[in-house]
Amino acid sequence: MGNTSNPSIASNKCELFGPFGFFVQFTLGVISFGSLYLKRHLEYPKRSLRIWLLDVSKQGISTFLLHFLNLFLAVTLSKENDDDACVWYLNNILLDTTCGVLFQWIFVRCLEILARHLKIDILISGCYYSIDTTLFNDNTIDYGIWFSQMSIWCLISSLAKFINYILLNVASEFFREFGNGVLKSMHEHPKFKL
Repeated sequence: MGNTSNPSIASNKCELFGPFGFFVQFTLGVISFGSLYLKRHLEYPKRSLRIWLLDVSKQGISTFLLHFLNLFLAVTLSKENDDDACVWYLNNILLDTTCGVLFQWIFVRCLEILARHLKIDILISGCYYSIDTTLFNDNTIDYGIWFSQMSIWCLISSLAKFINYILLNVASEFFREFGNGVLKSMHEHPKFKL
């Protein structure tokens, strides 16, 4: 366990919420959304700008939610384990991009299978048109359907995050050692660690 009473050890902990931490988070956000913008220009067939914005906004809102959950959990788990918040943020991100993506994919596939079986078209991701519509253009988009899909996606993402949180707690000693081992070489450089 870390010794936070030693000032040299405490000063080597990364700070997720300091000015540099906010700069890193902002930069990563710009890169993430920039990659989606680039992907839009490379996709074929190209979705309309409005449909693309609806698709991206679902991802963006859920990512924003997960980002704050990751920050909250990193701080909470670091306090529970008397450890560096970056160790737990790293573990959160690694679980999100592996197990979390798998859980989200499973939940979405099950939901789409159920939606197709029960003929609930509004639950089919990316389709924002009312079942009564025969014209499929930007003027016939039903934003209530988008809101329902966005809410469901945020719920699925949060459920996957909750499962990851359980995994982090059940195997907290393993994840603490793993995270510290990965970041060990950066112990003297907390900004680089972040």
